[in-house]
Amino acid sequence: MEEIVKQDKEVSYLKSSLQRFSDGKKNLNMILDQCKIPTFPESLSLQEKILKSSKASKASHTDPKQPF
Repeated sequence: MEEIVKQDKEVSYLKSSLQRFSDGKKNLNMILDQCKIPTFPESLSLQEKILKSSKASKASHTDPKQPF
C-alpha cells in the first residue's frame, strides 16, 4: 500500500513537471514566432564574418601564459 502512495506522488510530480515544460515550450515558441529574423543574404554573410572574427579572437586568448 505504501508503495502505491509513493508511486502516486511520483506520477503527480511527473505530470506537473511535464505541464510546466509544455507551458514553457509554448511561451518560448510564442516569443520566437515574434522575433524578427534577418532575411537579407548580406546579413548572413556579415554574421559569418563576425562569428569567424570572434572565434579567431577567442583562439588567440586560449594560451594560459598570455594575459587577456
